Amino acid sequence: MNKKYQKLFSKLVPYYVCSHELATRVNKKLLDQFFKETYYFNPLLLESRDFIEKIYHMDEITFGSQQLGMDRWVFFDCSVMPGFVFGLMINSSELDDSDRETLGIEKNEFFPLSMYIAIPCAGGGWFGHNLSSLNGKLNYDLSGLGFLTKTLALKFFGIEKHLGATQWDSHSVFLHLKISKLKLMSAYTPIHSIAETFSYEAETFHLENLLAGIQDQREKEQAVDFDPTLKNICELQEKIEAGALVYLLGVKKEKGKNIFQILYKDKF
Repeated sequence: MNKKYQKLFSKLVPYYVCSHELATRVNKKLLDQFFKETYYFNPLLLESRDFIEKIYHMDEITFGSQQLGMDRWVFFDCSVMPGFVFGLMINSSELDDSDRETLGIEKNEFFPLSMYIAIPCAGGGWFGHNLSSLNGKLNYDLSGLGFLTKTLALKFFGIEKHLGATQWDSHSVFLHLKISKLKLMSAYTPIHSIAETFSYEAETFHLENLLAGIQDQREKEQAVDFDPTLKNICELQEKIEAGALVYLLGVKKEKGKNIFQILYKDKF
């Protein structure tokens, strides 16, 4: 296992927030392999309030500057009631004084460092509504935290098919593509707040292989580079609407820009 994941396993503690009914269906044995304890918070109980306030604070630190912070009613109505929040937290005694000041906490209390939110879809699968972590926001090294949070969340809740939406220029695409290839459902999504958003569907994966850094490279030999300019993504949207099966297999940085490895199952 990669050393950065070993460090996270040794210092962090999982938490999850969801209805009591959904909490009875989680795979507790999965987390027992890696962690000594796991905490559950019922969103309907007042005793959960203090910790959930910390989740709001984490979300504000992560997305507030981008004007993408989550409204409280969205968290309740659209996240923890129909779906779940899963994340990793740390005992603040592990942090330095500067990090505790950033988070507004004292010593010896838990604070969430990441979260993944997924909502069940009527047609099957789960939609990943939010993935965030404080990696890069603190002095404490949290390398690999977002990747670990999403992979554990999907396995903990037994999700075989997951869907999502992200921006072509997002840093998170590296993380999503590290987990699995992405089948594009849309390449250009003007009804989203950001039109240059793609939506995708992905299937299950082997957690052990991912933690060991083992990935299937065979299909990448057939992939071609794709520069997500507005013109290119609009043309790609037309192909998808015409019936093309299009997969994102990887992404690289060229001159500060995301360039994707894309696989067409149908020829155009």
